[in-house]
Amino acid sequence: MSYQRKSQIFVYFCVMKRKIVYLSPTLCNPDGIERVLIGQANYLADQLGYEVTIILTDGLGLAYSYPISPLVRIIQLNIGFYNPRSGGRIRALYDYVRKMRRYRQMLEEQLIKIKADVVITTLRRELNFLHKIQDGSRKIGWAHLNCGSYRQVNFGPWRLRGFFTRIWQSQFYQQLRRLDTLVVLTDEDKMAWEKHLDRVVTIPNPLSFQTDKVSPLTAKQVVAVGRYAWQKGFDRLVQIWSQVQPLHPDWQLHIYGRGPRSPILQLIDQLNLADNCQLHPYESDISRIYQQSSIFAFSSRYEGFGLVLTEAMHCGLPCVSFDCPCGPKDIITDGEDGFLVHTPDEFAQKLSHLMDDEDLRQRMGKQARKASFRYTTDQIMKKWEDLFNNSK
Repeated sequence: MSYQRKSQIFVYFCVMKRKIVYLSPTLCNPDGIERVLIGQANYLADQLGYEVTIILTDGLGLAYSYPISPLVRIIQLNIGFYNPRSGGRIRALYDYVRKMRRYRQMLEEQLIKIKADVVITTLRRELNFLHKIQDGSRKIGWAHLNCGSYRQVNFGPWRLRGFFTRIWQSQFYQQLRRLDTLVVLTDEDKMAWEKHLDRVVTIPNPLSFQTDKVSPLTAKQVVAVGRYAWQKGFDRLVQIWSQVQPLHPDWQLHIYGRGPRSPILQLIDQLNLADNCQLHPYESDISRIYQQSSIFAFSSRYEGFGLVLTEAMHCGLPCVSFDCPCGPKDIITDGEDGFLVHTPDEFAQKLSHLMDDEDLRQRMGKQARKASFRYTTDQIMKKWEDLFNNSK
């Protein structure tokens, strides 16, 4: 073979783009997983020159929650898993089986056509059959919840829920073993997954934004961010605030998120906290809110990671967080850039400590800002590139 021909082949393989496919139900909800997925897809396409495709099953005609690069291709299969069902449970089951069959057929057609190098599943419905699709790609699972939060049976007789949960989770682990790799968000969670799987790697979520502006930490405001859901623990945060507020009547607690607020509002009224505990809807420019606050409160009962912790730290906020599974332990260094606590009383104590001591807030805030740079997009995407290049 001539030198010129060898050079042409070399150039071809150098410029040939790696193909990545993401599988997601929809991109129309402003959740952390969708924000991270879109940000990662944009980076791979815009910065690294990958051919990126996102295949969706639902959300036809709905606006995407976050901007998507024009270089990222979106394929909408329009299966309609989330469409309202009628006709009773038997009819609903029949519709679901029919839609699953249609989803497998359409997804297989698309993957064979695309010939991707890597297909990434967020562990949704396609996990039931993805390993059977012979398209030549490596199949990577991407877990956004902690190990113990998947496949929990919360219906039927109470005494049988644990039994059925164990059966369902056993099936889940069997499906995951057929993937090439499982990506989890924390080292703490990795230890739990490794009891069931062999090929598990930790890649945290990246910061959803980067800014040079940090909070001066002088405003008498504590902030919390997340969905208004039991998981996020805002009910117990309000209870904690009822202990803190009498000692610090000039401080305010502001909570931002989406979802039904009525239960938390009722609790605020019962505890007579309406003057200094405010609930707000979802805020797209959340960095501005962090920069107007002085302490971040993280009250979750469980997590997959805790993206809002890294966001708040990036804006220079010291954090007080329950040491819940999984995420805070990986992110916060207790006593240096925030506090990890185990009880509501301890949470109230640490909040009060930071409110009373501005020097401590400033010192911890600087450490929090410094620690947040572990989660820049460049740092995290380097880990994904290494996985794409090294996984077999």
